[in-house]
Amino acid sequence: MPILVDSQTVSGTAVVLGAVWLNAAHDPADSCAFVYAGDAINISSDPRAEVRQLLNRRRIIRTGNKVYDDYGLDLPEVNPDQARWLRAHAGQLLCVRDHVGHKAFGAYTELPAEFDTVFVDRIKVRLALKQVTHTEAV
Repeated sequence: MPILVDSQTVSGTAVVLGAVWLNAAHDPADSCAFVYAGDAINISSDPRAEVRQLLNRRRIIRTGNKVYDDYGLDLPEVNPDQARWLRAHAGQLLCVRDHVGHKAFGAYTELPAEFDTVFVDRIKVRLALKQVTHTEAV
């Protein structure tokens, strides 16, 4: 499914996402959208390579051809329903999309949450979503 992001869309011609959209990989209808994801979405790439000293030379040792991305998501304005959704989907295969068109499959295994004492309906959540290999082939 192509994702078009354009501020000048005609109704029905594009899918406009919030900052982050998560859905269960096996059921795209089981989803949760987050309008605000802090000041930035942090993506770090892991090329599965390291530099090793071998005798008189240094070599790049690659352990695969795929580059995996890890997503660091700060969600400062999560409501209680979204927090329950996140808790129910911890450790499950999810599809993550963002407002600029990145798409990846992965999972998070920890769900640190900070409950606000002033605004009781706002929860600050930080996710570390690790990308995994997943095919969408039918």
